[in-house]
Amino acid sequence: MTKQLLLDIDDEIATVTLNNPARRNALSMEMWQDLPRVLESAARDDIRVLILRGADGHFCAGADINDVAGSLADAGVEDGYRERNTRADKALTAFSRPTIAAIEGSCVGGGVQLAVACDVRVATRSATFGITPSKLGVTYPSAALIRIASLIGPSHTKRLVFTGELFGATTAFDLGLVDILVEDNELDGVITALANSMATKSLLTQLATKSVLNEVVAHGHANNTTIEAWEATAREAGDLAEGVAAFRERRAPRFTWSPS
Repeated sequence: MTKQLLLDIDDEIATVTLNNPARRNALSMEMWQDLPRVLESAARDDIRVLILRGADGHFCAGADINDVAGSLADAGVEDGYRERNTRADKALTAFSRPTIAAIEGSCVGGGVQLAVACDVRVATRSATFGITPSKLGVTYPSAALIRIASLIGPSHTKRLVFTGELFGATTAFDLGLVDILVEDNELDGVITALANSMATKSLLTQLATKSVLNEVVAHGHANNTTIEAWEATAREAGDLAEGVAAFRERRAPRFTWSPS
């Protein structure tokens, strides 16, 4: 595991930190390569939520151009930048727990790609965003484009990619790219409260929702097989019985279902 990706597990909450602060946590080839391995390590533990953030006041300034400049357009090259990028993108999108992006400082290029691969995005008011492939003359990963367009619409996505303009967190929130906007000194508290709230809810409900909506975003519809599989799981799981019992007894539910 690279020192540029840090994994910390505190009870049921895992945090992956992008740790390249000298370059505002820009992603090197090694970081793209190692992200799936780090996520796999996190998934082995009995966690309920994963937080993705950056070190020292920045989320991610994109790809580390000093490291990957010659590889940005190497689609089809075995184990090249594009292949590593795609593997990392898929691993984060399909991660088997709810994921939260904690965004501050720069969130540009590949940083936006990582943010929209997470389930929920929380940003500070001073954060800066940009989708900037037009400044380099490369294509942006198609899966990320589709996810961005599902959040803010095709026209806004085209405009932001065509111009490569940087924009503030308030604009990102107004567009729908950010879900929760907080003051700079509130980020840690809001992230902790959100993660803890998610961790007490039904993981079955969360993963069924994630699975169905990921298919809708990627393909325009959810496969009936996926829907039926989750309905069958829900019938057998026991979370519903616990949820109803907790409601009647006026207590917090203790959900136990896990995909393992």
